Amino acid sequence: MPFLNEEKHQIGCCAFNSRLLYAFGGAKKKRFVDTVERYDTFHNEGWQMIQPTAVEGWSERTNLGCAQIDQQSILVFGGVVNDLEGWKKDFSFSLLYNVKLNVFESTPSDMIHPEREFFNCGPPRLQDSKFYAIDSEEQVNIFDSLTKTWSFALGKEEED
Repeated sequence: MPFLNEEKHQIGCCAFNSRLLYAFGGAKKKRFVDTVERYDTFHNEGWQMIQPTAVEGWSERTNLGCAQIDQQSILVFGGVVNDLEGWKKDFSFSLLYNVKLNVFESTPSDMIHPEREFFNCGPPRLQDSKFYAIDSEEQVNIFDSLTKTWSFALGKEEED
């Protein structure tokens, strides 16, 4: 497999339709990047830099999560941003990347737990149009791809 066009680490990477690989964001030397790269495993022509149309909210970030949630979208969420105050965890960040239209779309992100970390968590799962991501506190966060909303499963402390 060829190298990415831009040398970076701590990217969000996921497969799409068992054919394409997408790499979102990452860190390059001492700065974060907002680039998106795509690799087509059928044609093996190397990684391509793509320029999605962005909505407010997409910015340089690293350690983010991403996963395909339906036949046209990838959910991109969480991560760390570098603002004027330095590195900041962005727990409530959530956008949909529409692969067919090559555009980021807004999602209601107020349901993501504001104090949980999504980076360094287990791989997300998709089942019955719902995407399940376990955060650093072992809370199950659920994204419904039909309603495009977040919710939570009851954790151990909420059940008691």
